[in-house]
Parts: sequence; C-alpha cells; structure tokens
Amino acid sequence: MDIAAWLRELGLERYEPAFRENEIDAEVLPDLTESDLSALGLPIGPRRKLQKAIAALRGARQRPEPAKPANSFAGGRAAGFLSFASCPFLASNFEKQAQALHRRIAEALEQRFPDLVETRPEIVAHHYGEAAIADKAITYWHPIPEPTAKVS
Repeated sequence: MDIAAWLRELGLERYEPAFRENEIDAEVLPDLTESDLSALGLPIGPRRKLQKAIAALRGARQRPEPAKPANSFAGGRAAGFLSFASCPFLASNFEKQAQALHRRIAEALEQRFPDLVETRPEIVAHHYGEAAIADKAITYWHPIPEPTAKVS
C-alpha cells in the first residue's frame, strides 16, 4: 500500500512527511491510535478523517477473501459473467450497502438493547467500525469494568 497515495485520496497529503518521518507503513497504519495521530501533530479534523479511514482498513483486513468462481460453467460459457472483481461499480455499491446495514444494526442495538450494549460494547464497536464510523466505534472499544463487590 502506498501511504502517500492513500493520504492524497483522503485529501490529507500535507501530512505525508509526518508519516514518512515516523516510518508509518502499511503494516503499522491499521494499528494507529488516536494518541498516535495526536503525537504526529494532526489537528482534530484530519485525525477524525484518518480514524474513519483506518477503521475501514481494519475492516477490510479482517474480511476473508471471497471464494473464487470456477473458470467455467455451462460448457465453458463464463465470458459474460459479471462479478464484484470485474465491476468496480458493483463492489462499491455493495460496500455502501454493507456499511449502511452495519450502521443500522449498531443504532438498533443502542436503541433496543441497552443491556447488551453495556455488557458487550465490542459488538456495537464492530458494527460501527464496519460502517466506517470510527468516532462512534472508538467510544465502545473500552474495557468492561470489574465488579466492585464479590458475592461469597
């Protein structure tokens, strides 16, 4: 992955020297935290943009590779078959729909299952992360507090 090109796509190319000077590469990038971005000297706005983009990278990194279709079917007449890989519009549209679905799931969990949200915040964080809503995902990635009193 070309970090400079990725930053250009995000409109944040002015921060490329900071990434280069701190030796941030494709292996390190998905693990950057809010405090890492702050230490790079990025203002709040660009940090939020990067958090969303990094959350999307994490989601893409965790998804398994889709099964590849067989080279032929129906006597070898697969030439006209469309797949996500052969049509960027289909892939882009699918990704948008998947993100919207994850956002709706996270919102439904917050509204209808507050007990689950409190005991299993990582579930909500996962769905907001998959929806590329990093700021909300981050708020749910916190440790569950230990019980204060033990029952004997």
